[in-house]
Amino acid sequence: MDVSGACRLAVATLLVTILAGCSVLDNATAPPPRTLQLIPSGDVELAAHGDHGVLLIEAPEARAGYRSAAIAYRREPLTLDYFATAQWAAPPAQLLTDAATDAFAGAGLFDAVLTPASAVPADYRLHLELLYLEQDYRRGDGGVARIAVRAHLIRTADNHVAGTRLLAATQRAEVPGPSAAANAASGAARRLLADLVRFVAELLPADRDGDGTS
Repeated sequence: MDVSGACRLAVATLLVTILAGCSVLDNATAPPPRTLQLIPSGDVELAAHGDHGVLLIEAPEARAGYRSAAIAYRREPLTLDYFATAQWAAPPAQLLTDAATDAFAGAGLFDAVLTPASAVPADYRLHLELLYLEQDYRRGDGGVARIAVRAHLIRTADNHVAGTRLLAATQRAEVPGPSAAANAASGAARRLLADLVRFVAELLPADRDGDGTS
């Protein structure tokens, strides 16, 4: 290799090294995604104990596309995207289950409301499947938060499915962006949880005889 060729190679190598260094610096200085909550746990007020025994809220399920902590949004019917600058504090199905636990604890329907980590026998089990939680921008502006859940209430004594219901709620956001989307999702989730509590209350027997049956 002649001198001029060696110089060109040295310059090219130097440029690659500089560009790589800039990329590393850009990644190092990029702020981490903000962590957003769906419904703060401190918002619930505990009610007096109810007379329908113990409710176990089972480990949640979620449809594909909604199983990570990424905050989903939609601009096209068949395409899901995710905000790069913010994420949920946990996968949304888990956040919804935590919020449901608080909602039932505040509803006064049961003696206790438990999560799967508990070893206490339950009189009822509530199974929740998150169908979607997303911000829909297909109509422009700030978009609409959309959430839907399929709920099953199971009587543990005989493994009888007392009822199944599809619940859904929406709320419009005032402006685009992840924070506004999270605020709208929180409002929609609160309405959905109120409907969920009413759904379960309608299925409970008027008079409990101690074994979970009417």
